[in-house]
Order: sequence, then C-alpha cells, then structure tokens
Amino acid sequence: MKETENRGRVPRLRFPEFRESGEWETIPLSQLAKRSTQKNNRGELNSVLTNSAEFGVVDQRDYFDKDIATQGNLEGYFVIEKGDYVYNPRISKMAPVGPISKNNIATGVMSPLYTVFRFNNSHNDFFAYYFKTTGWHQYMRQTSSTGARHDRVAVTNGDFMAMPLPVTLLEEQQKIADCLSSLDNLITLEAQKLGALKTHKKGLMQQLFPAEGETVPRLRFPEFRDAWQIRKLEEIADFFKGKGISKADIDPQGQTPCIRYGEVPRCFKWVA
Repeated sequence: MKETENRGRVPRLRFPEFRESGEWETIPLSQLAKRSTQKNNRGELNSVLTNSAEFGVVDQRDYFDKDIATQGNLEGYFVIEKGDYVYNPRISKMAPVGPISKNNIATGVMSPLYTVFRFNNSHNDFFAYYFKTTGWHQYMRQTSSTGARHDRVAVTNGDFMAMPLPVTLLEEQQKIADCLSSLDNLITLEAQKLGALKTHKKGLMQQLFPAEGETVPRLRFPEFRDAWQIRKLEEIADFFKGKGISKADIDPQGQTPCIRYGEVPRCFKWVA
C-alpha cells in the first residue's frame, strides 16, 4: 500500500476494473468484527484447536501428536466456530507479533490466552490474506508490550479491536482473495507433484543399486546386463599422499570430523 498526499491509501498493484474506484479506507477492526467470548461452559466440546504460526489453525492432537490441554478442564476455553479468526500472542521468528489465522477446520475450543473474533461479513478471506502480511505489525508493536513472559505480546482487548484495517469495495476485496486463493491451490498441486517425484526417485534409488547381499540391482537398463563386481576402494580410487598433517592443524578446535588416510578402513564399492 502507498499513501497519497491527502493520506488516502491505494495499492501499488490493482485490477483494471477497480483503478477508478477511489482510495481505500482505514477502519478499526471493531467496526468490522466482534470478539467471540462464548465459553465451553458445559464442556460439550473437546476438540482443542491451536493457532500455529506456520500452519495456521490446526487440531491440537494432530499438531502435537498428543493432547496438551486437560480434557476435563475445557470449560474455560473459548468456543471457536469454522470461519472465526484467532490471534495467538506468542512471538516466534515466523510471527514476530504473533499470528492471526482463520479457522478453516471445524468448530472447537481455544485457549483463553487467545483472542477469537468473527467478521460481520462471511466473505472475509481478504482479511485472512491481509493478516499474512506485515501491514498490521507496526500497530501491534506500538500498541502492545511484551508481557510477563518475554515470548508473548501483551495487548488489551480494546487496543486489539481498535487495530486499523484497509478496506475497499467488497467486489475488489473478493477479487484479491480469489486471486491469492488460486495461487494457493496451484502451489498445493505443485507441492503434491514434487512429493510424488521425490517418492519415485527414492524407489528408483533402491532398485538401481544392488541390495545388501545381492550382486545386481533389481532394475537395470537393457544395455547393461553383465554382472556387477565387488572391488576394494583402493583398487578403483587413488589417495592424495602429500605432506603429513595432524588433525590439530586441520581443525584446532576439534569440531570438524576428520579422517586421515591411515584411518580409512577397507571399503568396498559396487562397480559395473
């Protein structure tokens, strides 16, 4: 975003159909959303969610591979519905003022240490992407302070809900969200392809080299059908024999692994 002379805000890159739509506004979060303070009083909900800086809102059991919260003590936890947002005040390298993420999983409960809020308009993915930027970080730094624990941000509910957010036409907000969502889908598909290729490569490596106790690989190119041979390393490689040098000279601190020629055991290598 950049500011004009009269302090209005416009993005540096804008879709053609919105270039004449005027400047963006800045509106406090409290006018766009409300805090969700419903407690799990009867303990009916036992699906504990957490807000990870890297993965967003995830099921606690899946993320930690175990239950962190005590299942019998969830009455004080906030109820968070699908579509709600949550702020985790914990600081990390990936989230220097804590992450804000949208719950795209299901209804569950959240620790009372988190701030849960719900936008008035259900079409709000625009803000989910905005919270992945650093545009709101400066406000949090100026308004909040580190709490009793140095790894958490201390911010009052009032100051948090007063956070200024950029707002434009709903149609433009949705266009931006749709554009970024399509890129997310493409990234996911490409990541799946990459994962499949890595798995394929791993399988090939296991078959293109002889397994332990075997003399030929399970998979072989047609033009190379002769049996492989077992040779000593010294038969197929030369060692550089220069001036003698001690390990202390190579690494005085002794932190780098070092093997000299005389310490090399008898090694074998498969050769065609």
